[in-house]
Amino acid sequence: MPGFGYNSGTFSPFPTTYPWVDYQPINMTSVDKSAESVMFASSMVQYVDSKFGFYWVLGTPVGWVSWGNVDAPACNNPFTAWCGQGWGNNYNWGTLIEAQNNVSNGYRSGGVSSRVTNMGVFSFADGHTKRLSLPRAAQGTNWNVNIDNYSVVVTDQEKYLWDAK
Repeated sequence: MPGFGYNSGTFSPFPTTYPWVDYQPINMTSVDKSAESVMFASSMVQYVDSKFGFYWVLGTPVGWVSWGNVDAPACNNPFTAWCGQGWGNNYNWGTLIEAQNNVSNGYRSGGVSSRVTNMGVFSFADGHTKRLSLPRAAQGTNWNVNIDNYSVVVTDQEKYLWDAK
C-alpha cells in the first residue's frame, strides 16, 4: 500500500498539548522558504494504527496523526514534535512498517520509502514535487543508514529540508 506520509512534526494538523509534545499548526503562508520545506514524502506506512494500536495508546484525537506520517531525520534531537523515533537504526520503525523491514521501505529513514531508483518522492510546502536520494533528503544532518536514531542531529540548519524555514 504505497502512499505519501505527512511531515506532521513540522506541519501539525491541529493544536493540542501532551506531556511530551506541543502541536502548533502553522499557516502555509507563514513558511518563508516553502520550496525548501518537505511536507509529504513517499511512504509504505499508511495505517500504522490498524496493526499496532497507536490510536488506542494515544487516544482521541491524536491517534490518527500516526496514520501515514513520516519522520523528519532529526526529530528526536530534541524531541519536540510528533516523532516515531526519527531516521537511523531504531526499534520503532522496524516494528511499525507494515511491509518488509528494509531500507527501501523506510526502515532506517523514518518511514520514507525509496523504492523508485533508490529515491524517494518528496512534495514541498510550495506544491512542487521531486525525487531525492535519502542522503540528499537528509542533508543538513549527520544521518547515514547505520547511525543510531538518537545520534542524528541537524548540522546545517540552512540545508535541512524538514522544518518550516
